[in-house]
Amino acid sequence: MKQKRFAAALLALFLLIRPISASGAGIHNLTDQSLAYSTRALLYYLSTDGSRLVPKIRPVTVLPGEETGLALLRELGRDPGEEGLLSPYPQGASVRVSSFDLCLSIATVDLRGEFDGLDSREIFDLYVAVANTLCELGEIERVNILLNGRVYSSFGFGIPLGAMPRFNGDLQSLWQNYQNDNSPSGFSRDVTLYFLAENGQKLVPELRRIFFSSSQDYAKNLFAALAQGPKSAGLRPVLPRDLSLTEAPSFSFALESSERLLDLKLPAGALLQDESGELAAAAIALSLTGFVPALAGLRLSCGGREFSLGGESEIRRAQAEPYIGRQVTVYLPTGSGRLRPVTRAIGRSGSVPRAVALSLLEGPLPGESGLESPFPMGFSPEMLLGVGRLGDLMILNLSASGAQALSSLSMRQEQALCYALTNSLTELGPVKRLQFLCEGYTIEGLSGYMSLREPLLCAPGLILDS
Repeated sequence: MKQKRFAAALLALFLLIRPISASGAGIHNLTDQSLAYSTRALLYYLSTDGSRLVPKIRPVTVLPGEETGLALLRELGRDPGEEGLLSPYPQGASVRVSSFDLCLSIATVDLRGEFDGLDSREIFDLYVAVANTLCELGEIERVNILLNGRVYSSFGFGIPLGAMPRFNGDLQSLWQNYQNDNSPSGFSRDVTLYFLAENGQKLVPELRRIFFSSSQDYAKNLFAALAQGPKSAGLRPVLPRDLSLTEAPSFSFALESSERLLDLKLPAGALLQDESGELAAAAIALSLTGFVPALAGLRLSCGGREFSLGGESEIRRAQAEPYIGRQVTVYLPTGSGRLRPVTRAIGRSGSVPRAVALSLLEGPLPGESGLESPFPMGFSPEMLLGVGRLGDLMILNLSASGAQALSSLSMRQEQALCYALTNSLTELGPVKRLQFLCEGYTIEGLSGYMSLREPLLCAPGLILDS
């Protein structure tokens, strides 16, 4: 009993009396989902005559565990409350964000609501306003937009916009340029394809410039690009590289219950009835439904045998979305205490900051020689009470047992842990600093070699080239 009291007294020496607070409230019970914060962001509204986008800085509340992009889109749908400005969302319609995926600077947004009353130009204006607003975040460079789970089909010649960048110029000029750029004889678009992450467990997007000679080539050209495999380092193909040498795939569209479906017949061996086959089927569904206008889903068969995903023969985008991951960069220590960047694919649901911290806890993958986990043996995920963002500050809240588990680190180990976490977590969007807490209170340090009373900044000097 005396030993326990002595250990507790030693731990208390590290704790400050003052807890960090958010909006004046203590956060000693900080968990991954317990922090909401306000920020200021640049949103793009429409002028009342519809001729131009008007950027306005607005306060935005980011809910606990919410992506900043989601908060911006929610705020964009509200009345701007200023004369001469309109929300780009349809007036009187209840528009919500059904899904929001962000990976490798590519965002994909599915807006649900009543859009039937809008013409092609109004939909175009909505797309540009959403793309510009999201691209102002800095971590987003391209935006794919779906309406009610599908690509809008009524633009000029039925040609989709593809992955949109941030636009400059007035809306009338942009609309005119888009119409002039489109021709039934052929056009090029930036398309989002999905391939396997390096660990082979999740799908991540890759941007690809593809030429289409006609609308009849959408599905064929997208599938051919998938069969060619990824162009980016760190990604793996989802289809056999020699697929084009076998029997050619068959594409045919069907309209059932007002839904457009694609029947895709593949040669034997193209898909396996296992996890790799499910990932490949999901990649095909995501890549095609993200560009082919009005496509609700597809039916796959392989060598005459029907292929299902999640027990369903009609594969919709919603069924394939759980296979999407988010690729992040984490920094693992070397034996010398320097840090080396490695990529990890994490799930699309749950706390991204926690997933980053847990990737560090898991340490190197097979084949990543010379790297180690920055956490000592005996440290468990439960010792991370919360990892949450407060504006540009990331907060990592340790349990008392977690702080105790880190109290015996050497100087090199303490530095490696602190900066592996700081460098990894400051890779997430606008995060610039990391504050360590124990049970919600700031701490002097972990093992006594570094001061952690103030937030840490990224240490680029410790990073080795990958």
